[in-house]
Amino acid sequence: LSTKRKKEGDSMELVLLPKATLQQKVPQVSSEAKEPETAEATELKADLAKLNQIIEARGKIIDLAEKKLEGQEVETQLLEDEAKGVTLEESKTTLISQFDVYFEKLKKVDKLQQDVLEGIDAKNEAWKKSVSSNPKMAARSEFFGKLNVGLEAHESLATNLVQGLRFYGDVMSEYLNPLRQQVRDFVVAREHEKKMYMDQITRAIASQTGTDTKKPQGPPGGAPGGMYGYQEGTPP
Repeated sequence: LSTKRKKEGDSMELVLLPKATLQQKVPQVSSEAKEPETAEATELKADLAKLNQIIEARGKIIDLAEKKLEGQEVETQLLEDEAKGVTLEESKTTLISQFDVYFEKLKKVDKLQQDVLEGIDAKNEAWKKSVSSNPKMAARSEFFGKLNVGLEAHESLATNLVQGLRFYGDVMSEYLNPLRQQVRDFVVAREHEKKMYMDQITRAIASQTGTDTKKPQGPPGGAPGGMYGYQEGTPP
């Protein structure tokens, strides 16, 4: 990522510029410097206008076919044909044949559109060659090409970064999840061990306290035979 970022650094800096700053950097072609429209440009505009007319014509043909279909009572016609002994396939063929005129028109429109598109491709190449001879236009094309490279580099880096984060996240999860479980098990075991030791200490203290309370006590006033339990006149 770092290598690609350095390689496309200049182009990517354009992408990060504010819109107003970026517009100021676009090479401009003044109206005085513009050359008269070339023949290639005129032909290209004519073909583009023709293409729009073809698209509109296709839409109108489809609309007419839909309206005709809405006016058809297909279920009624199928039932009538069935009563006359006409098979379902024959009825379908008859119904579809009513739209043959629209199908033919659409085929012609498609053929005409294909021819226009081929002409547009050829005339567009000729127009680009004529435009590239203008230094200002060449500079604009170069600028937008550089901007496009920066945008593609930015999108590529962003995609690679997301994929990398997802990859390392998955890899770390394979190690962290077992480790997290081990830590939890360790904590539970230590808590259990602590409780067990506390219970043992509590029982030991209770047992020791019970033993002290059961020790025999001497009679009130001291032990018999004097302070140390010896009778008077008896050798120790």
